[in-house]
Amino acid sequence: MKRIACLLLLVGATAAAAEAPLQPKALGDFRQYVLALSWQPAFCQQQLQKKDGPLPAECRKDPAYADARQYLTVHGLWPDLPASLAGKMQDADYYQKLARWYRFGCAAQPLAFAAVDAANKCPKKPLQFDGELAQALAVDMPGAMASCLADYEYQKHGVCFEFEPASYFRTMSNLLRQFRDSGWGKLIGSRYGMAVRKDDLLAAMGQSFGFQARNAVRLLCNGKPGEQVLAEVQIPILADRINTPLLADAFGSADPAPLPNECGAIFQLNSNDFPRSEGEAKPAPLREQ
Repeated sequence: MKRIACLLLLVGATAAAAEAPLQPKALGDFRQYVLALSWQPAFCQQQLQKKDGPLPAECRKDPAYADARQYLTVHGLWPDLPASLAGKMQDADYYQKLARWYRFGCAAQPLAFAAVDAANKCPKKPLQFDGELAQALAVDMPGAMASCLADYEYQKHGVCFEFEPASYFRTMSNLLRQFRDSGWGKLIGSRYGMAVRKDDLLAAMGQSFGFQARNAVRLLCNGKPGEQVLAEVQIPILADRINTPLLADAFGSADPAPLPNECGAIFQLNSNDFPRSEGEAKPAPLREQ
């Protein structure tokens, strides 16, 4: 009986460790994270259009999800510039420091971490995830292991904070699922392959998560005006609320400077039925309503 009790305690301790909240062990003096969500069809279509190499593994076959919300996936979770690091940077003003931080992440000077190569994400010893987390990431972050996106994101945005990798990526998955399961996520799913109004998505974000979330979210698009498709959603979340349910007071603030690829008034949530090789048939035109 004593041996069984010890085994149960060990199992419980292991499970608790596996579900440990996300906590930085270094450079913890930052205010918020940016959760970056991708619209997977737009990402894959962009990769196809580059024509400079094979498609990423996660784009070679349409998973044909019955629930289109599953095409909303995780790109990354990016801590803001820590105050202690900003004080050591030599840039003229804070916005220059911030721009360098998001460009280089943990490789930004004066940190000594190696820069990551977007064209060669896979290290000699890639991250490995087991069990439920691996299964979740296969849908929530399709490139995590298929294309070493997890390694790239951790090396660029996580390693200098000494995040425990499983907690880091489990947090991303948990956050994504809260957005997918919301009224905002349901609107995204219902407009698969159709046009959508920016104001409608922002209003749904406000109804689901509150006024601050509506004002802070950024919708980024690929394509020229009149032909834009949603590519990425960036959502600031306060650092001290990252492990709690997403209520109205959980959201941070967006950088006031506009981004060049912000979505216009109307854009497409393109479908995933584009041709993946020159021999495939062209997809049907995107539907509008």
